[in-house]
Amino acid sequence: EHVIICGYGRNGKQSAQTLTAYNQPFVVIETKPERIKEIKEDGSIHYIEGDATDDDVLQRAGIERARALISSLHNDADNIFVVISARQLNPKLRITSRANEENTGKKLLAAGANATVMPNKVGGGHMAHMIMKPSVVDFLDHLSVGGLSATNIEEIVVDELPEEMSSCNIKDLKIRQQTGCTVIGYVDESGELVVNPSPDFKVAPHSKLYVLGNDEQIRAFRNWFNKQTQAN
Repeated sequence: EHVIICGYGRNGKQSAQTLTAYNQPFVVIETKPERIKEIKEDGSIHYIEGDATDDDVLQRAGIERARALISSLHNDADNIFVVISARQLNPKLRITSRANEENTGKKLLAAGANATVMPNKVGGGHMAHMIMKPSVVDFLDHLSVGGLSATNIEEIVVDELPEEMSSCNIKDLKIRQQTGCTVIGYVDESGELVVNPSPDFKVAPHSKLYVLGNDEQIRAFRNWFNKQTQAN
């Protein structure tokens, strides 16, 4: 159930910081001596010195037991190779990969990645948004998804709730009354998103709800959610 990070460059380091905020165990695979030195100096990061494109190295990282892999290598061909190898070694693995070129994303998905990210595209778009809508971006930057800010977004998997709750209205769940959190989104089984669903909106099996709250509200939500899942 750990995560494997291939490459400890800028993006790999950011991934490590985010996983740490989630208290999610992970191991880094890295070859460059200067990055290995940085990891050693940190002292808190599990790592393997080796080439992530090598099946033996992935197996040393426990890929058969891992829940996910992040391939954040600088070379697109290496990322594709890692994705192919990882998918063969663990068919159930959740794989996210960096893509440096526009046409690489489709190749990575075809190779077995679940999702791809283009850091340069995301960064450039973010800078443009900061020019056009600075206040909106500032607001969004205060939102997070687990342990990184005072305002967080959490996910409810409807199938984990008691059966009587899996086909009721949002208001019947009483999430706001019980926790203070607000339901801001709903995704159905097909992946279609409904933003800010009304209290009378009916949830369905195999769907997800997304709630927003501050630290105290999120803690209350987690307690509430854990009680519901234990009762299921």
